[in-house]
Amino acid sequence: MLFKRLFFLFVCCLCITDILSAQFTISGNVVDAKSIILPYVSVYEEGTTNGTISNEEGNFTLTVSRGDK
Repeated sequence: MLFKRLFFLFVCCLCITDILSAQFTISGNVVDAKSIILPYVSVYEEGTTNGTISNEEGNFTLTVSRGDK
């Protein structure tokens, strides 16, 4: 019985840790007002130094931390 309780507690701790440290991937395509693809544009997570650059086709992928908003 004690083993089951400890195991349950361990699994709960793992789930909580995973939820709190969640990261998300944002991807997209950078274009101007006329929908012209913009290659090699810097894309940053606001308030951090986390960023990336779009490729020659304007595509980018950025992994960001969980936000409060």
